Amino acid sequence: MSVQKRTSLPDWEDVRAFAAVVRLGSLSAAARELGLNHATVARRLAALERSLGAAAVQRTRTGYMATATGARLIEPAQRMEMAADAFGRSVGPAAADVTGDVRITLTEAIANLVVAPRLGELRRRHPGLRLDLVSDDRVLSLARREAEVAIRWARPDRGELVARRIADVPYALFRGRGLPLTAADPLTPLIGHGPSRARLPEAQWMARAFPDRTPAIRTTGLPAQIALVRGGAGLGVLPSFVQRLCGDIEPVEAPIPPPVRSLWLVVHRDLRRRPAIAAVSDFLRAIVADALRAA
Repeated sequence: MSVQKRTSLPDWEDVRAFAAVVRLGSLSAAARELGLNHATVARRLAALERSLGAAAVQRTRTGYMATATGARLIEPAQRMEMAADAFGRSVGPAAADVTGDVRITLTEAIANLVVAPRLGELRRRHPGLRLDLVSDDRVLSLARREAEVAIRWARPDRGELVARRIADVPYALFRGRGLPLTAADPLTPLIGHGPSRARLPEAQWMARAFPDRTPAIRTTGLPAQIALVRGGAGLGVLPSFVQRLCGDIEPVEAPIPPPVRSLWLVVHRDLRRRPAIAAVSDFLRAIVADALRAA
């Protein structure tokens, strides 16, 4: 695709289309999320590229991804999305209109470390909200309306669910602060994952990084892994943001680069415009993104 010399500053709607295409990987998925048709999203991408004077996305066998130029725009585009969400909240329903029950499902670690400490802010802002926080690794079904809002480590592929990437989360290999534990020492104990979590990226990474070593302790949940690393039981691969929230751990050099996982906020398409669900979704996305960015 040929791109002409830059002609103007990008339009927000064009940037929004670009962000959705890169986040979701396809024009059709972006169109569904934005409430547009496929052709309109394509036109907005073309308009953005004309304003930039460079291609922002490229099509691959697995979907659309950002070019080198587009990669530099992803973080600013995400900040613009968050600012637009905040603007929408300021001109949207009054706090008195945001009422009702909202059930949130998310992993125990994200719930305990990031979300629960700040939910009081949301309730003070919208006292008519009643929140049900399901904080475990069980995946409740939004399609069956078992929950209204979810934070997940994997993007769902069901068409009735709308997923927005919160952040890409790097992992690192950690030990308790000040302990003489290294990955190179074959006697250093490892903290691994139970059989039910063997398909997780961090579990597969551990198997590749230490092919000849068996974990000394295996767990089925991130909170337990964090506690074991903090207590000096061994080395564990954890999300990097945990270090900022738990200052008594430190990273160590890993045999191979640790994984990076994406965290997603998911709502049902039919519910996302309801004031209570929109308010909860916007708040969760903002505070989790802030916590991960600060890490």
